[in-house]
Amino acid sequence: NTAMLNKNLLQSYKIAQETRQPLFQVANTLARIGRNSAVLQKDFKKLGVITRTIGKSFQVAGATIEEANNAMIQLSQAFASGRLQGDELRSVLELAPRLAQGIAKQIGISVGSLRAFAKEGKLTTEVLRKAIEGAAKSVDRDFTKVQQTIGQAITNINSTFLMLVGTTERVTGTNRKFVDALEKINKGFQRLAGSEVLIYIGDALGYIANNLQ
Repeated sequence: NTAMLNKNLLQSYKIAQETRQPLFQVANTLARIGRNSAVLQKDFKKLGVITRTIGKSFQVAGATIEEANNAMIQLSQAFASGRLQGDELRSVLELAPRLAQGIAKQIGISVGSLRAFAKEGKLTTEVLRKAIEGAAKSVDRDFTKVQQTIGQAITNINSTFLMLVGTTERVTGTNRKFVDALEKINKGFQRLAGSEVLIYIGDALGYIANNLQ
């Protein structure tokens, strides 16, 4: 229903802002994992912890947005199939080594043993869920050491715009004007690309940001 949809969207937005991941990507992951875990379908808080931990682990590893998105899809497919193995496991090992370490530690095996463990069909959705939950605090600690990049800040702004426009369009129908205004701003920046003017703009924005209350 509408109330549940709004609740999911708000939860996705909060996670996207905290993990610096695109809103659409986070919302998809939240929905896919939630659909394929009997426990997480009933426990929205735990579902949020799982999604948040997965998102942060990719940032800790320095994965690009595209890499993180592909790996998140792989992980959600693992939840759908009931097991993490094959391509899904390889994706986690390569793009989220910190998450793989956390999962292995919670299970009580080495990272090198994960492949054999998964091959035997033991890395089930339930085992994976509990392991990611258990790894949440250590991933959180590592995430606090990762400095936010300009790209990530822009990603967060974009997610906020999506939330704003999604609401505003239903109420006032001003979406088209908003898009046109953003496109004019974009073209203005294109004309300034490579110009020293951007340096002064950056300095000015930095001054304003430092003096915001």
